[in-house]
Amino acid sequence: RVLFRSATDGWVEALVPAATTSIEIRVGGTPEIPHRVRFVRHNGSVRVTASLSIAAPGGKKLELRALRRSNVIRSAFVKDVTFLGAHAFSTAAPAQPDPDATRRARLIAHQTAGTVGYAAYCLGSGREAVANGGTRVTAASTLKLAILLDVLAKRRHDPFTDTFSATYSQLIVQSSNDAANELLAWLGTGSTHRGAAAVNRFMRRLGMTASYLDGAYRLGGGPSLKRTTATDLSILGTDLLLAAEGRGRLIRLGVTRHEARVTIGLMTKEDYPGLVRDNVHAPVAHKAGWLTNVENDVALVFYARRGGPCVEAIVTEGLSFASADALGRRFATQV
Repeated sequence: RVLFRSATDGWVEALVPAATTSIEIRVGGTPEIPHRVRFVRHNGSVRVTASLSIAAPGGKKLELRALRRSNVIRSAFVKDVTFLGAHAFSTAAPAQPDPDATRRARLIAHQTAGTVGYAAYCLGSGREAVANGGTRVTAASTLKLAILLDVLAKRRHDPFTDTFSATYSQLIVQSSNDAANELLAWLGTGSTHRGAAAVNRFMRRLGMTASYLDGAYRLGGGPSLKRTTATDLSILGTDLLLAAEGRGRLIRLGVTRHEARVTIGLMTKEDYPGLVRDNVHAPVAHKAGWLTNVENDVALVFYARRGGPCVEAIVTEGLSFASADALGRRFATQV
């Protein structure tokens, strides 16, 4: 049970014929050796579960073949699956401030011109580092992730059979303002202003008390009054990771585990690189926001050897794109 356009930690489950003696798994056409393969008889068939440790972001075709000795007796495939490594969705350890990482992050923020905020939390280890976490900046497009999650919480359709499926992709992958406004209008029963107010209430229920949408996204330029902080974006990323395991506040608000994993799959494909993706050696799912002098990012980094993923939120204002990227490179190694 790996679903279309979903992100996964590598667990594959399928019903295969009772005569099956072995399985073969291919990802993107390449054979992969599964770990911890288990066969259990189930209502005249066999339920097979297997684990893949690969990291293959960007969406791959997953194919499973059931074999009787060396003969294929059944095969099936799922398109556009994003593999994030064996520990992608780990049980979250309680947050414990890391004094060294916090000191380094504060020094980086202090040495940087402009307005800077940073908040990071590694779910596997519990390590946490914050520098200027409550500093408010222009949100740009980062809060489009909150818009999507509010829609998913309230709309009872599978996200990729939904009539809004292309809109969801445009919102996250291309960061489309038109897509954001279409979804705000749906949330506000025709009014983007009411839709923004709904998202503001949604964010407050998540604990994002400093974040704010002032209405529709502007299509012709002009100043933005949308605001957020690194701490708020870290909360949003953490809640999304918890929802991918079927836990946490987003689940209680109505987002399903499947919807959370589809959202993460979309985030691995965002066109814009942001401040983290190009600066770490691990799969990244993220939502960036940028304007002329604003560069923000909320990134889920799926490290293979740190006991689970890390959330890294960086906000900047008053920096050039090059300076913000250099800052992202320094911050991305702190936890």
